[in-house]
Amino acid sequence: MTWQSIEGVRGMNQDAGSVYPGGERRLYKRIAKPFMTKFRILKDEPSQEDSASWDMVVVKNLGAGGILFNYDKKMDMGSLLDLKINFPASEQPIKCTGKVIRIEDTPHPSVVRIAAVFTEISEEEKAMINNLAEGFYSNRPGRIAP
Repeated sequence: MTWQSIEGVRGMNQDAGSVYPGGERRLYKRIAKPFMTKFRILKDEPSQEDSASWDMVVVKNLGAGGILFNYDKKMDMGSLLDLKINFPASEQPIKCTGKVIRIEDTPHPSVVRIAAVFTEISEEEKAMINNLAEGFYSNRPGRIAP
């Protein structure tokens, strides 16, 4: 499996003993449940236009700091994403902006795994995601709540 990542992303830990290159990068617990999400790629330069079309993807996992999903089109490292995440604890989708920090190959040649860190998200929405993630982990069978 090959992957690309942006170095120096907030929260990266350079743990030499880690199984993953760069060590554990997560600041928040993740919810490994599918969520439907719409996104579009935002312009990089003022002279460019934001993508008019929205793509729909199923989230692989979600945390208060970012999102992971599979995608079947080309995307560049550092791309800015306009996201609308359908979240069960919210009547309206969570609207936020993310930046692509990792692109990984998958077993399917036409599909890549995209990791994005949230760059703009309200504190209320971040807390809502984090609270659900904390509850998800503390309520799992065989897990002792802290």
